[in-house]
Amino acid sequence: MPTGATAASTIDVDGDGRTDREWIASVGGATEFGVTTASGATFSYSVTSASPIQRDGFVARLTSSRVISMLTDGRQAYLHVLANCAFVQPASSDGKPYTFDLQNLRGNGTGVGCIAADNGAEIVGYQATSVNGGTTVKQTIIQLDASGTRASNGAVSTVATGAASTSAIAVAANTVSCGSVSVASGGVTLTQ
Repeated sequence: MPTGATAASTIDVDGDGRTDREWIASVGGATEFGVTTASGATFSYSVTSASPIQRDGFVARLTSSRVISMLTDGRQAYLHVLANCAFVQPASSDGKPYTFDLQNLRGNGTGVGCIAADNGAEIVGYQATSVNGGTTVKQTIIQLDASGTRASNGAVSTVATGAASTSAIAVAANTVSCGSVSVASGGVTLTQ
């Protein structure tokens, strides 16, 4: 863990029954996010971004065998999957790192969440738009391959029409979370 990192207790990432620690730090102009397990193993990755917005991150468990991390810079959310004792950033179909649009900057997203699935949870991308004074929310299921190295957009559905901007679904569609885990609850923030 880098000197000066902001750290907090997190889920049992490696499955040994002990609580692990997640952390975030500024290292050489990049944001580094990682996990140090109770046994002392450390997994981390770096993201370089020009965004002036604070950096936040967390880890969450999708299934008994799949742990993910989300790091956000307020403009994008960077997805990583823990695989073979390392964080891997899945690539999209065009070979570029799979990231989530926030604030609809590229016209395809405003938030990230997780929904219940047969074997745990699935990641979804949200797009909230204002329509006739209400909020319409579209949800896209994100499909991860078994190795965690590929991510693709799956089924798209409209989950809210005419919702109040303060409704639970509209708020969720404008945040980055995974179930009960978010930056505010189970995450870490890079202090400037």
